[in-house]
Amino acid sequence: MSVWLLSKIIERHNIAYLLVDEQFHITYASAKIDRWLNADPDKLEGFSALEYFPELVGNEETFQRLEKRPGHGFLLPRVERSTPDGQSRYYDLYVETTPPPNDGYLILLSDVTEPAMLMQKLATQRNELRLLSASLENANHRISYLLKQFVPQQEAEALIHQQHLPAKDQEAQGEATLLVAGLANLTRLVKTLPLDQVLEMLDNSLEDIDGIVQEHGGSIIQLDGNMLVISFN
Repeated sequence: MSVWLLSKIIERHNIAYLLVDEQFHITYASAKIDRWLNADPDKLEGFSALEYFPELVGNEETFQRLEKRPGHGFLLPRVERSTPDGQSRYYDLYVETTPPPNDGYLILLSDVTEPAMLMQKLATQRNELRLLSASLENANHRISYLLKQFVPQQEAEALIHQQHLPAKDQEAQGEATLLVAGLANLTRLVKTLPLDQVLEMLDNSLEDIDGIVQEHGGSIIQLDGNMLVISFN
């Protein structure tokens, strides 16, 4: 196969290439290389490929190992370059040794802009979905907490796990028993004891009451001063 025909096949598939010597000085550049380097391919001979591809710097040991393993290559995926109009393009950069007598390397550049942009878009969407999922989970926790403050435990659990909610204009009806109770002697305690001691007593009392109420399927739905409203369904 002629070099001309091979070049046409490669360029047809959005692939550009360079031939470089062992010191990475350019000996040949294909026509399509200008879309990546913004340089005239005919004027690149003798220049260092490392100046145009700084991503290759620091991989000297890898290239030396390639010389001992013909047919093996070195791949740098999704290298980004900006075009003169400010757009980002991506290519896979592949380096492979060339056979004797042309000792050196073949550098292939394959345009992967479309799949790279698609992967970035998918990654962004995954991150947005994670954030949305975390936000919904937090909202569910808050709703669950608030619901259980005003609805008996069993009813709250049923509503939380119910897949089909009532229609907006449909009222949910049911029977409930309300218990109204008051904390006796609260006023006298406030006048005779330190405030922090009174608050501690109230917290302990409400915790005990709430535990007893929940054991019987009820829920404290209102606390107003020294008055409690408890609902049992």
